[in-house]
Amino acid sequence: ELAKNGVTDLDLMDDDRLEIDNISRHAAGISHLGRYKVNAMRDLIHNINPYAEVHGNNSKVSWDNIETVRQSVKQAAIVICTIDETPGRLITNRLCVEENIPCIFAGAFRRAYGGQVFFVQPGVSPCYQCFLMSIPDSAKEMEISNRTRAESIAYSDRPVAIEPGLSNDIAPICNMVVKLTIQELLKGTQTSLRSLDEDLVAPWYIWLNRREIGTQYEKLSPLEYNVDNMHILRWYGIDIRRHEACPVCGRL
Repeated sequence: ELAKNGVTDLDLMDDDRLEIDNISRHAAGISHLGRYKVNAMRDLIHNINPYAEVHGNNSKVSWDNIETVRQSVKQAAIVICTIDETPGRLITNRLCVEENIPCIFAGAFRRAYGGQVFFVQPGVSPCYQCFLMSIPDSAKEMEISNRTRAESIAYSDRPVAIEPGLSNDIAPICNMVVKLTIQELLKGTQTSLRSLDEDLVAPWYIWLNRREIGTQYEKLSPLEYNVDNMHILRWYGIDIRRHEACPVCGRL
């Protein structure tokens, strides 16, 4: 989506390979099975813009390669973090704060009943560590790194009941990430998109696809014709303040 919007310099990092259960929600299709996702995405981006500069790294963000990750962060205008485990997100957050690079954290909740986007602007907004310390349950909703759990809900070539978590449930989250990214990249530029600066001021955004049973949202009033209160299929910007005891950004 960023390539379609004219972004021509992308640095991708992911150690995952494309598997069959990814197909229902990934841009790459069956012809890319078994390939590293960064390589598949590089080719898809070049199909949109053959002149795009796409750099791929088939590594996992970890403390072992933190200086390599730091170099990528330092060269970025903005970082987008969709890592599905807490350690990788915390490393990315620390590097972005230390290097003063804005970072967008995004992910779907379990079974994609909703999702959230958290925009870190170092020195201005709370960082991801603040978020984790202040609202740990919301942060853990994006934690799906347990492989056994992931495989238990994965899609395969066997007949299965219709379940949530498909591409259309994830699309609204991707769309918000792209919106925020474009606004950041065009900061200071005169464009018809400038009015969005007054709308996209919250550090934390929540989207709900449905009233999931067993969550705090199961008893929300149906969308119907309602315009007030919280409902499904709408974005909500939420204010959250920096945590005074944050070990990452508390002194900034």
